[in-house]
Amino acid sequence: MSGKEWESLCCKCGICCLNRFHDIKSGRVYITSIACRNLDLETCLCAIYPDRLQIDRECRRITPDNVFKLKWLPKTCGYLTVVEKRNFEWWHPLISGSAETVHQAGISIRNKQIRSEGDITDA
Repeated sequence: MSGKEWESLCCKCGICCLNRFHDIKSGRVYITSIACRNLDLETCLCAIYPDRLQIDRECRRITPDNVFKLKWLPKTCGYLTVVEKRNFEWWHPLISGSAETVHQAGISIRNKQIRSEGDITDA
């Protein structure tokens, strides 16, 4: 699979851009309702995507080799869907032909109670 084909698996839901923390004792990963400052909450797209790995040290590239290690990926993730050999849902852009269906289906973070890191100030 080419890099462009791999990238097309992303449904652009924005979930992987939510901040998370790892509880060392339990091993659980908790996803917060605070998004990376570089995520556009309306489009669910990264404003710095081509340079994200150089600019944001918290950002992770999702690859076939690490997809199973990223325990915070949602079951709806297109990368995970392919690696687990499942079929895409109707709302995935590769099936629907539209980038909007992921939002219409309520899969993305659009219109959810999500805040950007950039909106949070020190008290």
